Amino acid sequence: MVEGQRRRTSKYAHLLEEDPAFRAWLANVVRGSHNTGAHYFLRMGFLCDEVYHIPPSGIAAMNRVELMTFVSNVISELEERGAVGSTINSYVKAVKSWARFNGTKLDEKVNVPESENMYAGEVVPRPEEVQTLLDHAPLRVKVAVSLMAFAGLRPGTIGDSRGTDGLKVKDLPEMEVRDGRVAFSKIPTLITVRKKISKIRKPYDTFAPAQAREYIRQYLEDRMRAGEAVTPETAVVTVSEFNARTPRSGAASGLVTGAAAF
Repeated sequence: MVEGQRRRTSKYAHLLEEDPAFRAWLANVVRGSHNTGAHYFLRMGFLCDEVYHIPPSGIAAMNRVELMTFVSNVISELEERGAVGSTINSYVKAVKSWARFNGTKLDEKVNVPESENMYAGEVVPRPEEVQTLLDHAPLRVKVAVSLMAFAGLRPGTIGDSRGTDGLKVKDLPEMEVRDGRVAFSKIPTLITVRKKISKIRKPYDTFAPAQAREYIRQYLEDRMRAGEAVTPETAVVTVSEFNARTPRSGAASGLVTGAAAF
């Protein structure tokens, strides 16, 4: 957690305190993906506390037939509540993950109602629209937008949802930071995406063109003039416009968290 952020306690936290196995399951999911763990936990908490009023251990104790019946009932209940297919499917995945952790693998086909593509109405912005956004955006947002638009980076690669990791100065090997100045040896400049911040769980390379490179240079130099010590472990994009704090051991201080860049 980034220094200065408040720790929020979920209303379902008691489920973790009451069931060590449930806590271990969540920790295991989070190790693979923090976002997936957060979604699964909320889904399970809602079902256990607000719909069926049973502890997670009650679901864990179900045999395959009972589990299939439970999942089918969950689908019907959520349909009646107006949930779309993609939302219902996430509940099913959470239940199946918890059951699998407890030794029950549900292989039977589970029919979830189809829903319209939530992205069907979206369109790719035209180059002039991207430029209009960049013309009116603060420098920090220019960096984030240009990394996504020109280098193809995901928001979660620029900074994870917890603000503990993301794109760092060391991930731009052709960039040199010295005496308050930033220089690049090549254009476009290489960006190495580490396995830990890669969606596909594999490292890969991409490139930032001259426009993105210039935004990065201005942004880092502005931060150094404001008093920030920029090191190889420094986040390329921070939560606030300037970040003068020193990173804690093992964490990149002030990393942008998901859509917080906007």
